Amino acid sequence: MNNPSDREMSFQHSASFEPGEISGNVRLGKLEMMYEELFAEVIEDGIITAEERQKLDTMAESLGLDRARLRNIEVALQAGAGASYLIDYARQIDDDWLDGVETVGVTSGASAPEDRVQGVLEELKARGVSALEEIKVRDEDMVFVPPREMKLLRMAKLGG
Repeated sequence: MNNPSDREMSFQHSASFEPGEISGNVRLGKLEMMYEELFAEVIEDGIITAEERQKLDTMAESLGLDRARLRNIEVALQAGAGASYLIDYARQIDDDWLDGVETVGVTSGASAPEDRVQGVLEELKARGVSALEEIKVRDEDMVFVPPREMKLLRMAKLGG
């Protein structure tokens, strides 16, 4: 039961919550859209069986998709998220994305530089997001070693 895919996910919504469509205005890459189609099929009855989860996991693996990102996409789709945007920098946030929005979720994986994540949170605060709550799904201790070329470029830049 330690595997996140083996755990059952549940959601609590306020009384005023109105569920959206399963595949709303979520912006995904081409391979993620293929996964979303299968996800929409298996979640149509409101539950994901062990067999359906296996299909989803097999597809994710065969497409080379990041499972942690897919779980976040699934949560957004199940919760009726109106939209999802993949950005690299805080400056990419569009004011129109925040019009009429009460809740904003920010997700990142182990490879996301912490300063960029913090930059997004600071930008959201500057644009009126009044309360931030960190929800840690799992601690990640992965270390990404820069390619040799990047190390050499950095050394040259620093004069070493």
